[in-house]
Amino acid sequence: MGGGSESSSNYFQSEIVFFGIDNIHAMRESFARFRDYLDTHGAASSDGMSSFLRHGGWTWGGGNLSSMSASVSTLGDSGWLIHVQSVLAGSAWIAARVALESAAVLVHCSDGWDRTSQLVSLANLMLDPYYRTFTGFQALVEKDWLAFGHPFSDRVGMPSISGSSFELSRNASSTGSFSSSPLRQSSGSSQASNSSHAQNNYSPIFLQWVDCVSQLLRIYPFAFEFSSNFLVDFLDCVLSCRFGNFLCNSEKERQICGVDESCGCLWAYLADMRSSEGRSHAHYNLFYDTLKHNGPLLPPAAALAPTLWPQFHLRWACPFESQAGELEAECRNMAIKFSELQKAKEVAEMKAKEYLAAMEILNVDLQNEKQVSSSAMNLAKRASKENAAIQRAVQSLGCRVNFTNSSDSTVDVESSLMETSQRLSLPRRES
Repeated sequence: MGGGSESSSNYFQSEIVFFGIDNIHAMRESFARFRDYLDTHGAASSDGMSSFLRHGGWTWGGGNLSSMSASVSTLGDSGWLIHVQSVLAGSAWIAARVALESAAVLVHCSDGWDRTSQLVSLANLMLDPYYRTFTGFQALVEKDWLAFGHPFSDRVGMPSISGSSFELSRNASSTGSFSSSPLRQSSGSSQASNSSHAQNNYSPIFLQWVDCVSQLLRIYPFAFEFSSNFLVDFLDCVLSCRFGNFLCNSEKERQICGVDESCGCLWAYLADMRSSEGRSHAHYNLFYDTLKHNGPLLPPAAALAPTLWPQFHLRWACPFESQAGELEAECRNMAIKFSELQKAKEVAEMKAKEYLAAMEILNVDLQNEKQVSSSAMNLAKRASKENAAIQRAVQSLGCRVNFTNSSDSTVDVESSLMETSQRLSLPRRES
């Protein structure tokens, strides 16, 4: 309990590795500088005013040519991408030890809720393809963040409980140094006292982790079932407080508040969004290939250099640049058209089946009609033969038979012994 770290002499055949990932306070200050960079060098600031109007410049991007060239160094000074790279490198090291050496890795940080969750969940994402699907990503977040006990109320400003009541206000001891959002602290406020600095527990730890996931998605575009658009909507749902999944500081607090009974489910909401359009929805990754990356992802160190996540960080400042690339957009349009053609094909196939079924019924009816017609023809021929035989028999008796259109026939009987002829009326055979 005196601080420090474990002694390697107490852990034989083990290696103690320090990843050098900064604490929550360094991450919060880095993110504040990063947001200031976006406001200064973006096409528009977060409050809607064009940044070049705010700073008096005349060129695109908020400032003169020298300020535009200095923007790259300003981004580096924020430290945000360096922190993202540190988390990615540590997670890749853990995944490599497990995958290549079958080693057991124990991960912990000072508090246990922040860097531990980041590293373990990212290592799981690299090791197991299941966690790169929609259901696996949900299971990963539920396991390594929610059930593990990441304090979302303290880190993000989610509603929490006070005593036995449920309150929607943020912790008063943490909001004193913020004029608006807890993640938008200005660079000047970093001069607060050490005590207030220690009491401020806000930090974009979970947002940083999702940023790391987006970096892996950029490096391995075929390995993930979900797209960057899904990650953006997922973060928006988390930060909106519309759903109960991420409220409070722990699973116990959520049970005390009855979150499951009184709040909606984020995962069900996102699943309903995808079900409306099927595989053509923007949440699906068009390039996802289960056979291409069906094992661990072990990125080399050179591939772990992160870049700015434009879909999330630049969507308000530079909406056109934050959109997906032209190739992906064109592929998505082609996928939508293909889906429409597939549906039209299915409808045409159904109609063709109906037409074939109707033709089969008509063929059966035609065969029946042919059989009836053939039977009638045979009966007519038989009746004609019988009539001819009767006529010959009557004529052989010296009679003359006259058939009329009526149902009767007239038979004239002639005899040489009789002077007169006798006319008889006989009923005609109906057949």
